[in-house]
Amino acid sequence: MVDRRSDSEDGSRAKRQKMEKTGTDPKDNLYLAHMYADETSNGDSNSWSDGTSDKNSPFAKVKRHQSTAAQAKKIEDGDVNPFNNQPFSSKYFSILQGRRDLPVHAQR
Repeated sequence: MVDRRSDSEDGSRAKRQKMEKTGTDPKDNLYLAHMYADETSNGDSNSWSDGTSDKNSPFAKVKRHQSTAAQAKKIEDGDVNPFNNQPFSSKYFSILQGRRDLPVHAQR
């Protein structure tokens, strides 16, 4: 029979690059960076790019994990898309009305 055991130290079959544990900071990991709110962002949802936030943005007063259904409704009913600063189209409002008619939308 053929021995299919790995020759690695820990017995795992996957090839992984070894990393130094002392030089790895989770705050530098792009996949985990959102977990660490620093002094400049305060967990603001619109400060992801460069640490600055626009005080006129619809998201300016909305804190991450602390938003309410009333805040979301106000942003959805606004005139401007907060993600690209373009005006909402009539198609957007027709889709939004269709979503609001769904039973799951009432669970917000």
